[in-house]
Amino acid sequence: MYAHRRRRRFLFAVLKQVVPYGSGLLDVRIVVNGCQLTLKLDPWSGDRPSFFEVMDEMPAEALQQAPTPELILDAGANIGLFSLRARAYYSKVPILAFEPLPRNCERLAYHNAVNQARIIVHQAAVWTAARQTYLNYHATNTGQLAFLSTTTDQAQPFQILVNCVRLPDIVPEIGTKRLLLKMDIEGAELPVLEDLLPLITKPSVLLCELHDDLRSRPHFIRLLEHHGWKMRTTKNEADCSYWYCTLNKPVL
Repeated sequence: MYAHRRRRRFLFAVLKQVVPYGSGLLDVRIVVNGCQLTLKLDPWSGDRPSFFEVMDEMPAEALQQAPTPELILDAGANIGLFSLRARAYYSKVPILAFEPLPRNCERLAYHNAVNQARIIVHQAAVWTAARQTYLNYHATNTGQLAFLSTTTDQAQPFQILVNCVRLPDIVPEIGTKRLLLKMDIEGAELPVLEDLLPLITKPSVLLCELHDDLRSRPHFIRLLEHHGWKMRTTKNEADCSYWYCTLNKPVL
């Protein structure tokens, strides 16, 4: 495992030396759980941290569940790296991916097609209701959305109007399935979890990137403990933290 990490990090280090900034996407092939995946990556963009978060830093046990999950949800799918890794472990489990930004969805659709991953893609942000919202995003890292707003901000040059969906509306059977849920929704985690957790009754796994960590962490911990989840951090950064959470017993 550590050898794979060294090779992957060396790959990106070499690419940044030989590929000029802004020169576009590169075709990269990697092997995950015995499956070859074909990716289009930009070594100068947010692809690099996203790649390492999903392929190296995400707990392996989350993708080796017993029993097997019955439904995989990728909320904040970006270019589909988590969905692809999950497909390498679970060839027959339905995977639904949610991503609001068109540019990310284009590559997600390419990755889905070229790897024959059979991912059901929704071009939408995950929220607590079906609506439209403005999303501010970082121009050079389309995986970082700043906030949700109902009105346009003329001072924000990178802003787009997107659709939002509520997960239980899209997947009505969500409360009766064993879930593998990955959530990277740029600050919307707590409202969405408050809406979603009361519905989950079967053993499930949640992989969550928690933003605005200093203020959000106490509420996040109380919320999950209240609904019977166990949790641990897998990585801490200045403004966000990464969590591996499990619901081991059916909720009566």
